[in-house]
Formats: sequence, C-alpha cells, structure tokens
Amino acid sequence: MPGLGTDARDPFLPGGGGWSCDGGALVTVPGTKNTPVSGLGDDAFYTTVAQYVVLYVKKGQTVYLFKVYGVKDPAKQMSAEKTLAGDALNRL
Repeated sequence: MPGLGTDARDPFLPGGGGWSCDGGALVTVPGTKNTPVSGLGDDAFYTTVAQYVVLYVKKGQTVYLFKVYGVKDPAKQMSAEKTLAGDALNRL
C-alpha cells in the first residue's frame, strides 16, 4: 500500500507489528497471513494471526481498520468485517 510510510503497526499482533510497507510492497510479518480482499476501497486485505482476524482498507490517503469480536469461525468473522467495512465506506 504505497504512501503509508515504512512502519504501520497493528496493536493486535505480537510485538505490535502487523504489516509494513517497503516500496509499496506488502511485507508479511512472521506468524501472520495476509489475504487480499476485493471490492473495498482502493486496496484491502485481511491479516490473520492465530485466531485473530483484522481487515485493513485503504481509501484515498486513509487506512481503516475493521475488527469484529466474538465470532469464533474465522470465515464468518471475515464476512462480518467485510460487510461492516462496506457499510461504513458507503457512508463516507
């Protein structure tokens, strides 16, 4: 995600780091999995570590983080986060 700097951090992940940008390329931090998401903003992806899933969406120069708690099935959590993100972004 170009233009975000070189040290964007996710407080939900061990060590406080979820991903970073290096010349516009998404760099996966060990122990995490990044999954691209289509249809949201200019760019979007899920970051998964253990049982935690977070959705990041870039729209313009702003990055939004969406996190739904209390959903034990990761696929259902991803679906809920994507729905929440879509609703929120449509209101901007």
